[in-house]
Amino acid sequence: MNLVKSKVAETWAVNVEKWPGETPERILQLTDEVLSVFAECFGEDVLHQREVMLENACGNEYAPITYPKRYHANQAQSVDYRVVLNNTVNRPYQFYYQAAHEFSHVFMECYPGAKHLKWISESMCDAASFFVLAKLMKLSPENKKSYFNSYLASATSQSLPMFQGQAVSEFYKENKDCFWTCPHGLRSKGFRVRNGVIALKMLELIEKYPRGWACITKMRDTPLFELNLEPSDKAIELYFNTWMLNCSSQSHDSENLGHVEEQLAFVYALLQALLVLEQDHT
Repeated sequence: MNLVKSKVAETWAVNVEKWPGETPERILQLTDEVLSVFAECFGEDVLHQREVMLENACGNEYAPITYPKRYHANQAQSVDYRVVLNNTVNRPYQFYYQAAHEFSHVFMECYPGAKHLKWISESMCDAASFFVLAKLMKLSPENKKSYFNSYLASATSQSLPMFQGQAVSEFYKENKDCFWTCPHGLRSKGFRVRNGVIALKMLELIEKYPRGWACITKMRDTPLFELNLEPSDKAIELYFNTWMLNCSSQSHDSENLGHVEEQLAFVYALLQALLVLEQDHT
């Protein structure tokens, strides 16, 4: 195994043997470009809290996927998270899209655990892919931008008309049973159409509250949800309230206060968009 450490986050490494025919420098460059977007919004300290190994499936296993060590089946792995992509680096836009999604799972610590809540994390990971791809597209050479645009358009093409055609709360109300039972959602051309509608709203919030996006590091379960509370709007609201409490539990010193406030604003705005609450949770 030939591991090359990230220059952005020293606890992250790439198994370059899993990208045959590609140079270690190129694989590491793409990895660090994605990590740099997270570092800009989350702060570099967050990146160093986990040991992560990035690999490529090479057609030998299901991917893209993230394996947390805490799951019993993965306890033999040497790192906290093993991330496996399904990619060739001559398509950097696909690398960025997959890596942003899977890295988000790492920052969420693969929470929430309850099946009827997983659509929240899966949609948030898709939003991260949209955001990272759009941001890195701006930094790409002019002759490559059309490829990025085309890939991003494909990722959102069927979700965008639904997002623009009705309020997110109405879409969620009509589809919540599907979200609760099938968190990965309806696929078309490899992209998740139903999740994409929610992800587009989340993308708006990432752009509005870029530091608030770090709220995904607080998407932890509580014993209540580990008991698989029956799916309902009340359960969703309770989870969001717990999520906000997790955000509030951080240090409120002057340096961190703005980050905490943005995280709370992000989570509450998302909850309000989904359920249109009458009472004030701020």
